[in-house]
Amino acid sequence: MIFTKIFKQSKGISLLYMAAFFMPVLMAGCGGGSAIEEVEYIRIINVQVTEVMPEIFTSVIRITGSVEAFYDITISAEEGGVVEDILISKGSNVSKGQTIARLGSQMLQAQLDEAEAAADLAREQWERQKVLWEQQQIGTELAYLQARGNTRMRDATVNALEARLRKKTIRSPVDGIFEDYYVEVGEYAAPALPFARIVSLDQVKIIGEVPERFARDIRAGTPVEVTIDNNPEADCTEGIAFVGNTVDPDSRTFDVEIHLANPNRMMKPGAIANMSIQLQEITDAIVVPQQSVQRSENGYQVFVVESVDGRDAAISRDVVLGPAREDRVVVAEGLEAGDKVVIVGQLKLGSGDLVSIVDGNGSSDREDGSQ
Repeated sequence: MIFTKIFKQSKGISLLYMAAFFMPVLMAGCGGGSAIEEVEYIRIINVQVTEVMPEIFTSVIRITGSVEAFYDITISAEEGGVVEDILISKGSNVSKGQTIARLGSQMLQAQLDEAEAAADLAREQWERQKVLWEQQQIGTELAYLQARGNTRMRDATVNALEARLRKKTIRSPVDGIFEDYYVEVGEYAAPALPFARIVSLDQVKIIGEVPERFARDIRAGTPVEVTIDNNPEADCTEGIAFVGNTVDPDSRTFDVEIHLANPNRMMKPGAIANMSIQLQEITDAIVVPQQSVQRSENGYQVFVVESVDGRDAAISRDVVLGPAREDRVVVAEGLEAGDKVVIVGQLKLGSGDLVSIVDGNGSSDREDGSQ
């Protein structure tokens, strides 16, 4: 006689027990006998699979950068003096060349007046000496040359004092916003010390640090997706404008810069920016979920459902992985288009185990539900 026992579980992982056994019945005369049952158990595990097909895969790295003003300039007085007037209030727009403040210039103006008078006298002496020497040959050539040289020196003194006087007016070197000033009216503004700060926000730059191992993959023009927290209007894709040429010895990173237009000035310096830098684009890539990949003695493996003697079985495949993005990874070697890779239930599998392919609700792919 042959007996078969089947036990099924309605939800979760179901086990099909097929008991095939031979039962020899030994009858001993009129004394009767007993039956011995031998049972062989074969488990079938419910799994979910995905059929892999070639696709375009873009690998990226994600780093965090910071927003900085395109120009953030601290200006100083080139010529010292007492601050007589500050013409711009904090937060106001300024144009390149616009006057910001004026310094006291009375002493320098007096020196200029004196120098101009001396230059006029030297010029008059030169003109007379020139006529006497060139037309009448009166005097000496040395006196002629001295008069000409004296005129040039006096003119140079005037030009230098005029230049110094112009520096008593402090002007903006760029278009931007008058962010702050550090010297009040009536205080002395010393040369080379900070006087005011001007920032330009019509354009900003985002600076991030990239690990040095990616140095060969990144260059000017490499696309970058940028997102800024709490500022969805700033989300965009731009090309890298600058790639640093040196590696920081402490962090082992190099800088990259992205330049972005900021017409509404919504991006503020100091804000955190999320940067996704595109490293490479792979065509005809075989891509699987990260969860389907397991470590093995040979490196990595996945389970693929194949037909074995008319039944679905999970077969382990050694794979070589490529770049990853989010929860997906490229399989460089080990899989082909059309393979059915196990993505749920793989942790319970051994190579050769029988499986039943179910959908996300636990229903079998077989229409009649038979095993």
